[in-house]
Amino acid sequence: MPEQIFYERIVRDAMELACRMMKCGAEVRNVEKTVERLCTAYGASECSVFAITSYMFATIRFRSHTVNCSKRISGAVTALDRLEEYNDLSRFICRERPEPDIIESRMAAIEKMRPPVLLHMLGYILGAGSLTVLVGGSLFDFLVSAAIGMIVFFCDRLIKRRGINKLIYTMLMCTAVGCLAILSVSLGIGTDMDKIIIGDIMLFIPTLTLCNSIKDMLHGDIFTGVYSFIDALLVTLMIALGFYIAELLLGGMLT
Repeated sequence: MPEQIFYERIVRDAMELACRMMKCGAEVRNVEKTVERLCTAYGASECSVFAITSYMFATIRFRSHTVNCSKRISGAVTALDRLEEYNDLSRFICRERPEPDIIESRMAAIEKMRPPVLLHMLGYILGAGSLTVLVGGSLFDFLVSAAIGMIVFFCDRLIKRRGINKLIYTMLMCTAVGCLAILSVSLGIGTDMDKIIIGDIMLFIPTLTLCNSIKDMLHGDIFTGVYSFIDALLVTLMIALGFYIAELLLGGMLT
């Protein structure tokens, strides 16, 4: 393989790996460092990498070649198990310096990983139901919150992955969750609408995005941190708007 093509593939693979890590929930600072380490392992003398949560650009200088590469990042879904696998792959690349074909095949194998459906659904059920109990909800509130959490799980699998706008999806789902909580209480299944909603709302709160934005700002990456903070703020506003719409639509059923 010609040297120039080899270096171009290495940079593209490093950028692709970093973008996939970003989509899984990695911090921007760590993603930039990953590209630098991978390219340095293959002899790069200078690495300039800039990333935000939606875009990444890199200029990598080798002995006789300079490679520029940019990638648009979209469709982020927090997946810490897959992120761990990508981190292990990055360490393997730095240690063994394999051929691009091996890197690409390993990335493709990781991308095909899917958590067990039942285990994933159990996370939604326990995440929503346990918080409802934590804030004082009854057993019936737990059951209602857990059932709504299961509905959210199926909606995430069937709808969210089809590329619908994140803000619109969040607003519509929160409206639906709010309506289900109100209906359950009005029908006598649940006992406290507020506690049911508190449990289910945690399935939508962008906690990881907010924490990463604060970390980025503390590390001096002000632009990236502010971008992520605004993203988390907009999602939070859509959550509030969704439950407010549900209250307008069905709130009268509880009076």
